[in-house]
Amino acid sequence: HATTSKLSTTSSSTTLPTVYHLGFRGMALHAICSLSESFHVTTSTTSSSPHAISAYYSPTHTRISSQSTTAREHGTTIEITGLFNNYPVRKTYAINQSKRITQKIITILQSYALAHPWSTFSLKLEGNHKTPLVSTPGLKSIKTATEIHTHDWSSFDYKNKVDLVTRLKVLRSTWVSLFGMGSVKSLVEFTVKDVLEDHSEDRVDVVGLVCKNEVSGNGRRSSGDRQFVSINGRPIINGMLNRSISEVFRKLNLNNSNVFPIFVLHVLMPYEYVDPNITQDKSRV
Repeated sequence: HATTSKLSTTSSSTTLPTVYHLGFRGMALHAICSLSESFHVTTSTTSSSPHAISAYYSPTHTRISSQSTTAREHGTTIEITGLFNNYPVRKTYAINQSKRITQKIITILQSYALAHPWSTFSLKLEGNHKTPLVSTPGLKSIKTATEIHTHDWSSFDYKNKVDLVTRLKVLRSTWVSLFGMGSVKSLVEFTVKDVLEDHSEDRVDVVGLVCKNEVSGNGRRSSGDRQFVSINGRPIINGMLNRSISEVFRKLNLNNSNVFPIFVLHVLMPYEYVDPNITQDKSRV
């Protein structure tokens, strides 16, 4: 709030709609630091890479040691130790609910991995040296990273067939990494250009993968746990959209109310028409 409140009326109306990234809330970093024994952050900007700034902080947000310079590619690494050690009640709850919490983390990462298939995601459980719980290849799944000119949806060119085909290829590879080969065989590419058919710059496009209309097969589930929707790269929860797709699928499958289709859809539209600030986790728009 201390930052956005200082935006002028003229600048905010022209600047905010062009913010393409998901953002990272300072309040979240503040809260995580408060709940941990040690909070270590290493960050490097595009201009400073391969040099990075590293610092350690205590739960009271006091810097434990002076900032140091280290080597790191462009990006940010956050290392937390002793989570909830100073909050025994919360720690006990987290331990007792560890399986449920782990599954929730997996679901969140799956959503973001499918929303940004060209990024690599990996989740490893401490003490478990077996296969990672989540692992996606990102751009390694295609021959050359130059096939995608940018690693986000903001400059997606619906007129560029190569760009579309490549993105769907990476998306399919990411799905295989998350859920295996069985279900991906039931998925077909789905594209709707200019949904509103007004041929304006304020167009809405939908691209993704949807299951085939099959009476049986791996494209159907007993729950909606594999229905993923994102808007401009932000995973969202939209019960009305999911229900609408599921109802159409059921009508085509003998009105079987016990089946749910699987799909991953990317809705691309002007950023100024999307308000993600409905809930704190920004999962509803």
